[in-house]
Amino acid sequence: MTRAVVTGGAGFIGSHLCEALLLLGVQATCIDDLSSGCCVNVAPRPAVPRVAFLSGDLVDPALLVRLPSGRRLFSRARPRST
Repeated sequence: MTRAVVTGGAGFIGSHLCEALLLLGVQATCIDDLSSGCCVNVAPRPAVPRVAFLSGDLVDPALLVRLPSGRRLFSRARPRST
């Protein structure tokens, strides 16, 4: 099975990307520090399996070791504009 990691996956675009990947049969893992995203966006929906969610930032080495192996990275994450 193909695995993918989506950064910013709790945001609007990232959550829809996770959903699309799951519907294509890709096992999706969402990473988000929730600075602008929301857990509700990655909550299970009746027609879509649950997305694996990791709270944190990709610059954290402890988070990186928790990622699944054999993965593709999709990144829409960016710092919030001031």
